[in-house]
Amino acid sequence: MLRCDIRWCSHDSTWKHAGIFFGGVRSGLIEGNSIHDCKRCGGIYVMGGSEEVSVLRNAIRRCGYVGIWFMGAPRCQMVRNTVDDNLGTHSNALTVYHGSDGAFLFGNRVRNSQIAVSLEKVKDVTLAYNDLHSPSYTVVSWFETVGTRVFNNTLMSDEKKALYLSLRDTRESVVRNNILEGLLIAEPYEADHNLFVGHFQGWSNLPEKVRRNNLWEPDLAKVFADPQKKEYRLREGSPAVDAGVDLGLSEDCTGGKVPIGGGPDLGAYEYLPRP
Repeated sequence: MLRCDIRWCSHDSTWKHAGIFFGGVRSGLIEGNSIHDCKRCGGIYVMGGSEEVSVLRNAIRRCGYVGIWFMGAPRCQMVRNTVDDNLGTHSNALTVYHGSDGAFLFGNRVRNSQIAVSLEKVKDVTLAYNDLHSPSYTVVSWFETVGTRVFNNTLMSDEKKALYLSLRDTRESVVRNNILEGLLIAEPYEADHNLFVGHFQGWSNLPEKVRRNNLWEPDLAKVFADPQKKEYRLREGSPAVDAGVDLGLSEDCTGGKVPIGGGPDLGAYEYLPRP
C-alpha cells in the first residue's frame, strides 16, 4: 500500500476499523501514506497472521483510535512514521501487542497523542532513535513484556512518566543511551548511559545503581535546542553530546551519521556542529 491519502473514515472506534488494515499478510509494505481525520477509527493496523510487514514513512493525524497497531504480527517494523494529535478512546500512537515479537520501532515521531508507545504480551521488541512526547505515559508496558531494548530514544512526558516498564511480569529490559523524563522499571533490568531531564521528584527515588550509572540535568534548556516548542534536537554544549556507548546503530532518526564526534550522543538526534 503506497502513497495513498485516506481521510474521513466513519466506522466506529474499534480494533476492527482503520484507514489501512492488513490481516494475514506476509512481507507486506505500507509506505508513504497519509491517514488523517478518521475521528472514529484508527490509522494503520497489522493484525493476526501477518508477519515481516514494514510500515514506513507514513503520516497519521487526528485519528480517534490507535495510530499504528501490531497485534499478533511478529517481526514487523515501524520506521520513520509520524503520529500527531491522535486523541480519543485508546488512541495510543504506536501499539505492539500479543505475539508481535521481534518488532522494531525506529525513527518515529509522536506529538500530542495519548500514549506514545504501548506494549503488551510481547518479547524482544526494540525501540531505537524515536522522538516521542506524550501528555501522560510515553512508553508503557501493561504486562508480560520481556526483553525490551530501549536505545537512543528521546522520551518526554508532561506527567514525568516517560518510561514505565514495571507492570505485571515485565522484565529483562535494557535501557541505554536515552534522554528520559521519568522511569519506573522492574527487575531484572539494565539501565545505564541515559540522561534524565527535568524537575521530577523521581530522580532521588531511583535505585542507587541507576543514579550511579546515569546523568541528570533538571534544566531542559541546557539539553535541547528549543524545549518550549518540543524541539528536542541537541543544543551546543548539551550534556548528551558524546555521552553514549556504541550500540551498533549507524544513523539517527533523521538518517544522519552516528557517531559524529567522539562517541554516540544520547537521545534520538546526533548533534551536528555548525560549520
